[in-house]
Amino acid sequence: MAYKNFKATEIIEEIGAELRKIRTGNNQTIRCVAVGLAKNGLHISNTLLGRIENGERRIDDDTLNAICNYYKVDPSSVIIAASKEHIRRLSESQSDSDASPETIETDYLHTLYHNLNAEGQKEVANLMRMMAYMDAFKKRR
Repeated sequence: MAYKNFKATEIIEEIGAELRKIRTGNNQTIRCVAVGLAKNGLHISNTLLGRIENGERRIDDDTLNAICNYYKVDPSSVIIAASKEHIRRLSESQSDSDASPETIETDYLHTLYHNLNAEGQKEVANLMRMMAYMDAFKKRR
């Protein structure tokens, strides 16, 4: 995939937007977050944080985890919210087609799953199994 097209297939804009929502919800500036992260061992510039929040820069797992730990939020919740927003945007952009939003979402998730490495696919399978157990448990109550 060409570098210039990476934003079309990844959720970096949405992850950045979710991180910005959390930061602004905590009434913190980017500078404040950078200082706090540095105290926790992650040295990241204000500029880089801003570029991440604006979707101009990819974020690696270690950085995402460090930022989420600083905000005291679960990184998975950030990824899930970002994924939902990405799917919503894809659905809007595909609204002229005959495909339903459910089909677009399913196709997109299918593609994401198959682009994961073996460990990632295993983690997704474990999550799906846990969700199935939760659903079965809820039905028994």
